[in-house]
Amino acid sequence: MRKITFLMGLLLSFLGAAQISAQNFTCSTSPISAKAELTSGRYLISVFSNGKEGLLYWPSSGSDGLRFLVSGTQASSKTGTTMTASGTNAQYMWDIVVKENGSFTIQSVSSSQYTSKIGAQAEGRHNAKSVSAGDVNIGEYQLQTLVDFSGIPHFTVKMTNGTFNGDGSTPTFFHCNGSNLGTSANDNTLHLSYWEGEAPNTNSVSCARMAFYRLRGDTELASFTYDYQINGVSMKTEAKTGYIGTAFPDLTLPAFCAATKPEGNISEEDNGAIKVINVNWSGPFEYTSTIDGAKWYLMTLAKANNGNLPVVRYNPSNNYITLEQEDNTFTYAKNDQWAFVGNPFAGFKIYNRALENGRLISSTTMSDAQGKTTCPYVSANELPTGYTETWDIYTQSVGTTQTEIPGGFAIGQHGTPANKLNRRGQNPDGSNYRMAYWTGGSDNGSTFTVSQTSLPDITLHEVDGTSYASFYVDYPVKVESAEVKVYTGTINSGRLDMTVADDKIIPANVGVVLISETPATTAELSISNAAGALTAGDLTGTITGQDITDSQNYYLVLGRATDDQHAVGFYRPTGNSIPGNRAFIYLAGGSVQGLAFNFDGETTGINTISASTNKQEIYDLSGRRVMKANKGLYIINGKKCFIK
Repeated sequence: MRKITFLMGLLLSFLGAAQISAQNFTCSTSPISAKAELTSGRYLISVFSNGKEGLLYWPSSGSDGLRFLVSGTQASSKTGTTMTASGTNAQYMWDIVVKENGSFTIQSVSSSQYTSKIGAQAEGRHNAKSVSAGDVNIGEYQLQTLVDFSGIPHFTVKMTNGTFNGDGSTPTFFHCNGSNLGTSANDNTLHLSYWEGEAPNTNSVSCARMAFYRLRGDTELASFTYDYQINGVSMKTEAKTGYIGTAFPDLTLPAFCAATKPEGNISEEDNGAIKVINVNWSGPFEYTSTIDGAKWYLMTLAKANNGNLPVVRYNPSNNYITLEQEDNTFTYAKNDQWAFVGNPFAGFKIYNRALENGRLISSTTMSDAQGKTTCPYVSANELPTGYTETWDIYTQSVGTTQTEIPGGFAIGQHGTPANKLNRRGQNPDGSNYRMAYWTGGSDNGSTFTVSQTSLPDITLHEVDGTSYASFYVDYPVKVESAEVKVYTGTINSGRLDMTVADDKIIPANVGVVLISETPATTAELSISNAAGALTAGDLTGTITGQDITDSQNYYLVLGRATDDQHAVGFYRPTGNSIPGNRAFIYLAGGSVQGLAFNFDGETTGINTISASTNKQEIYDLSGRRVMKANKGLYIINGKKCFIK
């Protein structure tokens, strides 16, 4: 019974050895670069000696002392490749066992033979001989001086359990005898030997310099998943593999994304695990997952050395987007506004605000060299076959003929980084610029910029030290100027009760009056990400302008009373049209000549009183008490009054 058990044990051990030998091994792309990196495992060993370099090799035949050859095979032919530990490949493979004291042994995978500390002449002298497992003469070694040859780290190797002269006074190093590279077992083939002396930095010496390339077996692999998340939402999962005991593989991140890969080394417990990667987005715009609540931006596309940057504007009459240099001023029209919907991993759809479901689409087939005449355009229709509606963004790449634009970035078709959007002239003379492609250059295409604050300023008109303007748009806008307040008005008993917007946001389709209590000349505006809390009153407006030739009596516009140029309010217009983006009041009866402002429900209109009033408590609108009211708006005894 014991014999059967013993035979079974032998059988299992042979099966285990066969399984280990049959598994695949992948060679690392670079050798170890520090002594501590040499751990027990399987390696390819590249040897440099006598001005030559090749992989350490065990020949299929040869006399003892000529069994550790340096072949003509270069390590570069094996790195990064997968090999089976059998046949010729096994002859290049060496098992290293590192002991507690840091010394290590070297065993041939092909023959199971070890390097002996005994050389052909004596201990630590001449050609290295071989011994079997369990032999007391198995050589033990330590890495010594690190030397770079062609940027590849090599080490000299010293014997630790034997010396050159036997008395312990002179250390033995690996050297090489012979003069030729190859796999034939003869004295002329470069082969490991022992001798005194190191001289690591001299190329022509016989002292061996060794580079150790780790071989990782399939059984050392762990498989796990990277789950890339932004703000706790999974963007993408990515299957990864890595060898146990090595660092985690690098992350795959889009532009403007930053994250840290897992710390430490891969362990057995990581096999099958999900590793959450928290990603930070630092891109030039905010994006949303749906069009609802999208952030809208004004956009340009050009190179910095083009001077003024052309506006990216949707024109419903064209199936392309023009980018003429003189068209570089934004308007209040929705056609100038774009939103990014999606995420950095899956790409973005780029919507235009003027067309419901209108987004930038493009053919994926370039119509000519470098895509010059392939022109993206805005469409709300179903995506045609062979087209894309998804885009990736890239960091700005500055070529030899362009300079960097602050906040700039590039856009290309999702998954096709060669197809970058570009400003291209369509005519032979380079005129007729449109959004097209650049697929063959060294840069990343032309540069995009986005902004929410580049809306044109509103001009305010000063009357007696206070400035006014009416305004109307069909999307939310915020007033950025600190001294300018936002009001809407409601008709009440022949006056216009004014309500202030504390958030300074002009809601969509709400007519407003902008008032500065100082003689400000303009009001700075930005696209608002919030709808605004101001409730619509009786002020409406026009986007593109309105002809009132036959209906002047039905409209009131911001101005001054005909008979009192100091009285500001809404009065009958003198012209036949109302300009675009202006507020007005429409009265179907047409009988009202004008409405004066009534602020805070305290006064009827803006009271007209003399400048020589004797009221005792007089404050300007910033809250400062004054001795005398000059022309303009004041709070006198708790009521707003206009001094003419």
